[in-house]
Amino acid sequence: MLTAELFLNNPALRHAFFTRRGGVSDGRYSSMNCGLGSNDAPDRVRENRTRAMAQIGLPAQALVTARQVHSARAVIVDNAWEDSGTS
Repeated sequence: MLTAELFLNNPALRHAFFTRRGGVSDGRYSSMNCGLGSNDAPDRVRENRTRAMAQIGLPAQALVTARQVHSARAVIVDNAWEDSGTS
């Protein structure tokens, strides 16, 4: 797990950049894949999300992810949304 010093000084923000280590996914997703929109097994993705959040002391449902799209569109997150399997 990696952190950014810039974000560490904000007590209202919990963050982490998770590495590939410690996950339960295998094959082409052999890592800590937290992407619900991937073709990885959903039960493995959910376990990876649980493990990732445990590293920063939060429940799995506190993890907010978005699907990455390379465009000029920006998304502002002001509260969490329910995961739909299309992150």
